[in-house]
Amino acid sequence: MAASDNAVMFGPWGRTFTGKFWKYELPELPIVLGQETAIIIRYKENTPGINYIKVVPLLDKDNIENQPEGSGPVVGDTTVILLGADEFIKEFTFGFSEPDAKYLSWIYLVDNKNQQHGPFGTLTTPKFSFTVTKGKLVGFFGWNEGPISSFGVELASSDNVVMVGPWGLNEGITWHHQVKAQCTNIIINYGVRVNRITVDPDENSGKNKDNIKHHLKRSGDGDYIKEITLGPDECIKDCFVFVKPDTKCLSALGLSTNKDMYGTYGTVDDTSVFPLPVTKGKLLGFFGNNEVPINSIGFEFAP
Repeated sequence: MAASDNAVMFGPWGRTFTGKFWKYELPELPIVLGQETAIIIRYKENTPGINYIKVVPLLDKDNIENQPEGSGPVVGDTTVILLGADEFIKEFTFGFSEPDAKYLSWIYLVDNKNQQHGPFGTLTTPKFSFTVTKGKLVGFFGWNEGPISSFGVELASSDNVVMVGPWGLNEGITWHHQVKAQCTNIIINYGVRVNRITVDPDENSGKNKDNIKHHLKRSGDGDYIKEITLGPDECIKDCFVFVKPDTKCLSALGLSTNKDMYGTYGTVDDTSVFPLPVTKGKLLGFFGNNEVPINSIGFEFAP
């Protein structure tokens, strides 16, 4: 069973459907979740684009030294990041070439031991960034036109739950609302900011909706209540988090599916937006800090 069968795929960021699609992933799960791995990055300073990025099992020395051709031309320096069986990448930060954003220009990684890796490549702005709260890197994918033009990541865990984020200010009491199967009912309480978000834990009958709405109305947390009901063949494809640069707090939230666009809810003026594309995955819920109003928000997915 390939890694992607039990993985959530986030991205790709950048230019899609340009050049050739590529994907490099670890072999069978769950075996690789307890193994050492290595991330291989090829790039050349002061030239556009990361040329190659791949994650492989660290089974022997040949796995590192004898790699086949990558997603782009094999030129420049090769960097190898070694990760122990209990280590995983918890932070991804990257940027694209300027001013055309044609290529993935640089990438910077931090593992759960707070070891910093990079940045590799030529630094540019703006940058994209996301944090992994739960999940191990098992693959990369994207599109290329010589250097990589877009890339995404595959994350997996032993219990098939992956958590990315949170985005925003990580202060205040932590909160977490999730369902056991795919989330189909989302209720958002918002005004100037996003004040509260919850999910209906009873996807079959929806009998809890009125109780949740009643609680939100009585709490006086915001001016509006938006209920999102996803259809049986509808799934989240993009999440948009808007954060105030001065306060670092969540200001607005938007969601899009393969059927429709929902939001944005809150205030988007003078904010920084963090997009989270989802190629494969089922939304289970949300988590973050400071529930009323929300300071930060993250997303929980299953394959």
